[in-house]
Amino acid sequence: MEMLDKRLNDIDKGKSWRHVFKGSENVVTSNFQLPFPNSSLQTPNARPSKPPTSAEEREILSKSFEILGAFDEVNKEAEAKEELKRRAKQLETQRREQQRRTTSLGVDGSGYLGGGSDWVFCSPTSSTRAPASKGTGMKLGSKKAKQAELLDTMGGAALETTSVSPNISAPSTPSIAVSRVAAPVSSEKRSVPEVVAESVHIVIKEQLSFSLLRDGGVQSMELKGDMNLLITDADLAHIKISLAQSPADFGNSLHFKQHPNVAKFAPGGGRVVTLKDPSRAFPVGQSLAVLQWSAWFTCVYASHAYCLIVNCWPTPSNDGTCEVSIEDELENESLALHDVVISIPLPHSSHPTVYSHTGDWSLNPSSHSIAWTIPVISVDSDTKSGSLIFNVGGDDAGAFFPVDVSFVGRGSLAGVNVASIAKTAGGDVETFSVDLLLTVDEYLVV
Repeated sequence: MEMLDKRLNDIDKGKSWRHVFKGSENVVTSNFQLPFPNSSLQTPNARPSKPPTSAEEREILSKSFEILGAFDEVNKEAEAKEELKRRAKQLETQRREQQRRTTSLGVDGSGYLGGGSDWVFCSPTSSTRAPASKGTGMKLGSKKAKQAELLDTMGGAALETTSVSPNISAPSTPSIAVSRVAAPVSSEKRSVPEVVAESVHIVIKEQLSFSLLRDGGVQSMELKGDMNLLITDADLAHIKISLAQSPADFGNSLHFKQHPNVAKFAPGGGRVVTLKDPSRAFPVGQSLAVLQWSAWFTCVYASHAYCLIVNCWPTPSNDGTCEVSIEDELENESLALHDVVISIPLPHSSHPTVYSHTGDWSLNPSSHSIAWTIPVISVDSDTKSGSLIFNVGGDDAGAFFPVDVSFVGRGSLAGVNVASIAKTAGGDVETFSVDLLLTVDEYLVV
């Protein structure tokens, strides 16, 4: 008290001073406040006010990791949003640039087929890129979240070495289990014979999306195709291409679209791909998309849309098992299908016993399905049809759907092909090459 009275007297006399706390005093819980030098004077009767409540330094230090993690997570979220905006803007710029280049493909009248050098063709290049690691901030508390964050940081590479799920045990026969369990067939595998390109080389590509009902009807079908022309001999740059008569009549469902410099098909006449101005020449050394087509229809008009028929017949038994019979048949004999993979899902925790099969089969642990593979389905190879029969536990027939089918084929489902090629000045082009390719975007039996 004497010390306090002395300090208050000093304040009353106008003396300025700085209070120094001793080691025994508590800085936070001190019950009074004293002025700093040159502060306004207080009256001796003024009672010191209680300081506002604040977190102790020890408490802040104990929560420092959580505080830093929260700040880091906020920063990472902000960075992720900026990165998404940047990528979206970049994709939009690329899309507009691609549209601009496609639109300018020979449309400019001043450079219309000027010796072939004014044609601009930009083919999209596909490159295999490693999965980009996702930038995520620290997430507190959840062990699963930390594991997921670690997998994201590794870019998914760890998934390739993941062992088989414990829910999928080995089949009843161990030797078969080891030999039959295999990774899914890569979509990049292509055993289609290559076509040797001649001076006039035409590539006809089609992409098919097909949904077949399990009772045999067609749910939906979409077909897209394009024809690309590549000329490497300048003497053969003035030509016209006559297309073959399609064996399948798609009616009004099939729509064609020509390049701006290519003449439309004459009504009621044959399908001829030629330039609007016969005096001009096709570009030399550049692949050019001269024709595109598309078709979409449902079961009412899809009688000729079948290329491969797949039937799945599950037959439940009284003992809690099911016998499944899968049959395939090539419907369009003008096609040759390669690398055919038919994947049938299996009931949970069940293991098939295969009785008979054509081709080969394997188990896919990642999707818990059986993959039936046929190297080639064609009339020439005497593999127009085949079957796979197996028994498996479970009595739910719907568990074996949807059946997924993938393949790559030789031929055109729309029947687009080259009948002949002639020079515009007269005379036929005796030697040319045509590469017909059919790929599958989606082929399901639902």
